[in-house]
Amino acid sequence: AQGIQKGIEEYKKRHKERSRELDKQKRKLQQAQKTDSLNTTTEPVTEAIYVQSRLSWGLLLLSWAGFAVYAAFYNPL
Repeated sequence: AQGIQKGIEEYKKRHKERSRELDKQKRKLQQAQKTDSLNTTTEPVTEAIYVQSRLSWGLLLLSWAGFAVYAAFYNPL
């Protein structure tokens, strides 16, 4: 029982260390993003939304084209 308890405590200790390291890295990234956002404009966000919109329209057109091909060749008249 003592060995199991010791193993659990050691696991918790490692987990705390890992979470601290991840929190430190997360804070560093957030600070870097804050400084970058102050130095840049909002153009990258606009481009990302525009690209996503273009992708959705392209997929819509592709699906309609596939439907048209299916209806033309596999629809018995």
